[in-house]
Order: sequence, then structure tokens, then C-alpha cells
Amino acid sequence: MKLLRLFSALMVSVSCMTHADELRIYNWYEYIPDDVISDFEKETGTKVIYDAYDSQEAMEAKLLTGGSGYDLAFSGAVGIDRLIQAKSIVKLDKSKLSNLGNIGEAFMKLERSAGDTSNEYAVPYLWGTNIIGYNKEAVEAATGKDTLSTWDDILALDNIKKLSSCGVTFLDSPSEIMPIFLSYLGLPPDSTKKADYEKVEDYLKTIRPYIRSFNSSTFMANLADGEVCVAVAWSGALAVSGQNAAKAGKDFTIDLTLPESGAPVWFDSMVIPAGAPNEAAAHKFIDYLMRPEVIARCSNMAMYANPNTAADSLVDEALSGNAALYPTDEIKEKLYPLVALPLKAEKIRTRAWTKIKTDS
Repeated sequence: MKLLRLFSALMVSVSCMTHADELRIYNWYEYIPDDVISDFEKETGTKVIYDAYDSQEAMEAKLLTGGSGYDLAFSGAVGIDRLIQAKSIVKLDKSKLSNLGNIGEAFMKLERSAGDTSNEYAVPYLWGTNIIGYNKEAVEAATGKDTLSTWDDILALDNIKKLSSCGVTFLDSPSEIMPIFLSYLGLPPDSTKKADYEKVEDYLKTIRPYIRSFNSSTFMANLADGEVCVAVAWSGALAVSGQNAAKAGKDFTIDLTLPESGAPVWFDSMVIPAGAPNEAAAHKFIDYLMRPEVIARCSNMAMYANPNTAADSLVDEALSGNAALYPTDEIKEKLYPLVALPLKAEKIRTRAWTKIKTDS
């Protein structure tokens, strides 16, 4: 009996050590530099296990189901309120976040507007927009012009017909793409009206034959390899796609356009899932990422702006000097945030998106 008790105690001890020495992260693909993770591992002795998802919807489904096993997750602001209401994330212990003061108040305010009304559950990580990335040479061959400067340049029927010869792709995410079409049709990007989504559905059906694909995982490679010539996706990912094409010695240039009429703006936040096995390590990693020199490395790799005011001078000029990635104040006024919709409206949006994708 004593041996049994000793064995049981050892098993509990080993289990606790495993949790204490591991940090399981659920995040977007290629969103934290490998060396940032390895430096954290060296500094703390904690092994980081990094699992990736390719859509906000996939991440939410995992956390809302419960028992994910993750210690730290990264969520778009659009999902924060739902996660809080479902008790799928827990309050942060701010006494363990010594670098929280580095986050600009404007972004803490955005967290409050996203549903974290007292700034208790989420910390902003990086932010960006959903814009147009295009192969300049292929677009010129298809349309006779080497610049795409407006949404009309790719969404108007006559224009997308021409572009279909070299390939047009959109993110596979109703919450990220539907607001663009609503705005393009002169409707509120955060509409909750069924009639508005029916208008988007009707319009998209007319251009659906000219859309090569909806995908959130391969568009970067497709654009960099020349398999498509236009992608509507996350600003930083499109910038990295252009860098990859240049590094590979491709004979074309990837340009970016943030239309002056506006575009969706979003930010991702760090949250701790309910039931996280290692909340202590999660807090350490959040605080680590709020160090100016660390978050600047994340921005410079992923090509997204960050909310850390102490890191501004550490961000590469290639990022901070690109108006498509760091919008001017004038353009910022025309950006519209991605927001969570009431459940009924969300179902309407998702149903319309499914019908569009399947062309039914």
C-alpha cells in the first residue's frame, strides 16, 4: 500500500512538472518568430508547443467547445465577447504583467469596445487590415493596367472577369470578407439585416465564376509562386508573400493596396483558455511579448503593426514606412473594425457565405 501511495504521488509530481515545463499555444501560422519562442524557452526553461489554425472560426470552435488543452490562445477582437460570455477564457492576473503599461491606451479602448469592458481578459498583440495584394506584371497582362487602387478594380464584374485569367483568391472567412462586400455595395459593414446579406449573396453569385478560390492557408504561397495574381487577405501576410517572391528571384513584383475608400481593420489579442493547464507560463509569455524589443521582432517578421508604444522606434522602416501596412491618419478614419454580430445575424452571414462558396 505504501508503495502504491508512493507511486501515485510520483505520478502526480511528474504530471505537475510536465504542465509546469510546457506552454501550449494556439495561434495563427507563422505569427511569432521561431527565435522569439526559442529565446523564451532558454530564459524560462519552459518548452513551447505551438499549434496553428487558419481561421478565426476554427479557433473559436476549439475554445468554445472547452477542454482544448491550450495555455494561451490568440483571438481576433471579433471573437472576444463571445469567448467571455461563454466563459471560455479566464481573467488575467495583472500583477504578473509588468509590461502591460507599454500598450497604448487607444488599443486598450479597442479591447473594451470588443467586449472586454474592464480590460480583464485580453491583451492586444498585433493589428492590421484586410487589403489587396497583386502581381503587378500579371495584372497588367490581364487588364492593361499595372495598378489596382480601388475595390472596384477587382470587384466590378468586368474587372474580375479579366483578372480571372490569372487567378483571384479571397480569405475563406465570412467575418473577414463579407464586410468588404457590404461596404462595396454601400451597406453597413457590420449589418445585421438579412436583406443586406441577400444583396451580397446575389452580387457574389454574379462574380463567383471568376473567383479561383476561397482559402486562408495557401494564398501566401499561391501569390508568391504566381499561381494567382490577386489575393484579398491580411496585410502583413501579403507583404510577406511579396518578400518571399523577391527572395525566390521571381520575375514579378507583389504590390499592396489599401483602398482609400476604406477596409476592415482588426487586431489580435492574447487570451488564456478556461482550464489552461499552465496559466503561470501563459502569463510569463504574455509579459515577454509585451517587451518592446520582443514585440518589435514579431512585427518585423510578420509585417504587422503592434500596439506597444515603447516599440515604435524598433519597427523596421519597410513596415512603418509602407502606407498599406501603416495607414495614414486620413485613411485610418475610413477603416471599419471587424465586429462580433448577434447570434442570429452571425448565422445569416455564415449561411450566405456557405451558399456563395458552394455556388448553390
